[in-house]
Amino acid sequence: MLIDTRDRWEPPPPEPGRPERSWPVRPVLLVLAGIAVLVGSGALPPLPAYGMILLACVLIGRGFATLLPFSSGMKQHRQ
Repeated sequence: MLIDTRDRWEPPPPEPGRPERSWPVRPVLLVLAGIAVLVGSGALPPLPAYGMILLACVLIGRGFATLLPFSSGMKQHRQ
């Protein structure tokens, strides 16, 4: 059984977005956290240090990735 509720229910209005900041906080924090983890990995035994180095690479990579502009892949590609 199908019920048509399109005329009975209105979706809620969209929430207002966050205000833009003058400088990107999140990428800077991710890169700083990655550097801190990278420096702290020198005080650990080898196996946990490898894990910490990989975590630092992920944090730094995500920090720099948030600086890249958003694109929807090949949908916006024109020749």
